[in-house]
This record gives sequence, structure tokens and C-alpha cells, in this order.
Amino acid sequence: MESLSYENLAKAEATQKKAGDQLLSSEWYPGFHVAPLTGWMNDPNGVIFFKGEYHLFYQYYPFAPVWGPMHWGHAKSTDLVHWETLPVALAPGDSFDRDGCFSGCAVDNKGILTLIYTGHTVLSPDSPDAIREVQCMATSKDGIHFQKQGVVLDTPPAKEVCHFRDPRIWKENGHWFMVVGYRTDDENDQGIGQVALYQSENLKDWVFLKSLLGENPQSPLGERAFMWECPDFFPLGNQTILMFSPQGLKAKGYQNRNLFQNGSIIGDWQNTTFTPTAAFAELDHGHDFYAAQRLEAKDGRQILIAWFDMWENSKPSQRDRWAGCMTLPRELNLVGDRVLMTPVKELELLRQAEKSNGLMTLSDSEHPFMMESPLQEIELVIDLEKSNAYQAGIALRCNGKGQETLLYR
Repeated sequence: MESLSYENLAKAEATQKKAGDQLLSSEWYPGFHVAPLTGWMNDPNGVIFFKGEYHLFYQYYPFAPVWGPMHWGHAKSTDLVHWETLPVALAPGDSFDRDGCFSGCAVDNKGILTLIYTGHTVLSPDSPDAIREVQCMATSKDGIHFQKQGVVLDTPPAKEVCHFRDPRIWKENGHWFMVVGYRTDDENDQGIGQVALYQSENLKDWVFLKSLLGENPQSPLGERAFMWECPDFFPLGNQTILMFSPQGLKAKGYQNRNLFQNGSIIGDWQNTTFTPTAAFAELDHGHDFYAAQRLEAKDGRQILIAWFDMWENSKPSQRDRWAGCMTLPRELNLVGDRVLMTPVKELELLRQAEKSNGLMTLSDSEHPFMMESPLQEIELVIDLEKSNAYQAGIALRCNGKGQETLLYR
């Protein structure tokens, strides 16, 4: 199976290279968001600052603009703004990842860029739950070309566990720790999402410690979710954040209105025990924000990047042979019991010229202005102390007509 894996990698890279110059005519291709040169992109993977550069890997199927057997695409940047597409990092085909190299993370292990990812194998095409998912390793000395090292953590032996994916690793007090999202099924076949905590001394031999939220993992959510995907666990301010993407939450008012959510639980972390101090809260209420990954910048800031798309949504870019992109990087900060996000300061590098409309007072009216380029940053300041308006905001329209995006207070 080793030869098949390398053959698939070569095919993927050849397809990516061939497509590189064909996107200039795409109506939808973004100006500064990371997007695939061809094919399908979803979850960000392995975001890391390594040897003076930011690396972003991502779930990738280069052969068509639809989800398929997952590869790992790869891009790098020196400033979080300008990204260079690199050769495809991973392709499926080995016995442990035959049907996909699913999401995971990257760590710097004594100067070796090390990827830990989920190897996905379909056991029966007739059953979506007849799968085997294991955690695998790949390493690189140059940060570009990777050698698979095989399985480092097998699926738990409990028969009710079948979904077991998206490892996230960090080092603390000389020990490696890993969180993995998983699902258990009860006698009524109702999935229950959880996060498992493991420990290792060498990244290869892992010991199960506990389910991170104990016997009642759903309590901080307020209800059952059938799977917890893409977990992360990291310090922010004076607290520790468990970030993940639950599947199966029901909409409540303006909460959970998207297909699947991405959010966090704030808590205390001491002696491998995590005690929540706040309930689950969404990071972003938009409909296209999922599977966020976080990295520590060279100056210590916690930076987040997410998949800027969502399952089951219409994707007009597919007619141009690509689908999916990444959000702009956002800095995370803890304010009270809320995790807040702001665009990273490096995005100011994109600014070229400023145009101001000055101060104005509006009363039951609109003030139109034309954008000279489709790539714009808009800063709108509303003085609420001098206003008694029921609502105020901005409406973005294409060519002054048709559909509009409303941003109201």
C-alpha cells in the first residue's frame, strides 16, 4: 500500500500544478483568503509557526470541487496575509488511511515538523458508521515533504466507539498531551459526543487519561450533541479554553442557527482536571464558520483560522472547479467570560489608499456610496450616545441592486 500512497500524492500534486493558472477568470475566487487552486477545501489543519514561517495545512480533494478522499493541502506565509501554495503534504492510500487523511495538527518536535492526523478507513460503504479511525504520524525535516510513520494511537476497544478523530497535541511540563473528539452510541443508537484526553512521553506511545468533561460531557452544552469534532485545548488570559465543533445542537432563538456550530467552553485546568466555569458559547454566529484551528503566533498571540464554508450549502464557485476557503486570521482574547475575536493587525498590510465620507447625520434615510474596487475594508463608526435610532448599519449591494447583505445594530 505504500506505493499507492506515493502514487496518489504525485497525482494530487500534478493536478494542483496544472490548475495554478486557471483561476484568474474565476468570478468568485477571493483576493486574500486562502483558497484551493483547484478542487475542494474544508477544515484547516496543522496551523503552526515553525522556523520563522506560518504553516497552514487543510483538508483537500484536488480532483473535483466536491468532498472526496481527503488529502492535506499546504500553504505558508511570513505575515499571515500573503500565502504561498506548497506541494500537497499527504495523500491517502496506506492501510491505515486508505480512504482519507482526516483532520489533525502539527507540532515542532525538536526541529522536526510533525503532523498527527486521523487515518480514515471505510469498512462498509452501505453504513456511514462502519468506519475505522486511528491517529497517525508524518514527519518532515524540510517542512515541505513528509514521510508517514504509521499509526500512533488505535481506536479505543469499546465497541460503541466508531467516530474517533481530529487529534490536537500540545506539550506541558515536559509531557505531550492530546485531545481527540469521539462519539459513543447508546442502546437507542443516539450518539453522544465527547473529548478524550491522552498523555505521551514520545508522541508515539499514548496513554488514555480520561474523558475531559467526565461522565456528563453534555452539561456545559445544555443538551446532547452526537459528535464533537476538531477539539483544541489552550490557555487564554488566566483561563483554559476547550474549543470544538459540536454536531446536533438544536437552534434556540439566534443561537445555533447554522448547520453545525463552532464554539468554546471556558474553565480551570489543574493536574489534568478541567472544570468548566462557563457554558458553551459560539465563536461566530455566521453560517459559514467551522472546524476552527488555533496557533500561537511568534509574539505569543493566539490566532484562529476556520473553514469559511459549510456542509450542504450552495457553492457557486464549483462551476469554476473549486470550492471552499479559509477565514482571515483572527486574534483571540478573553474578556470576562467571553472569547472575543478581532482581525489580526497584519491585515493592515493590505491597505493601499484611504477614502473618508466624513461625519453625517441621517434621519430615516440612506447615504449611498460607491466602492471603487471589489476588495475593500470598510470601517463604520456609529455614535450611539447621540442616536435614538431603532436600528442603524450598512447594506452591501452588488452593482447597487439585487441581493444585499445587511449589518445592523
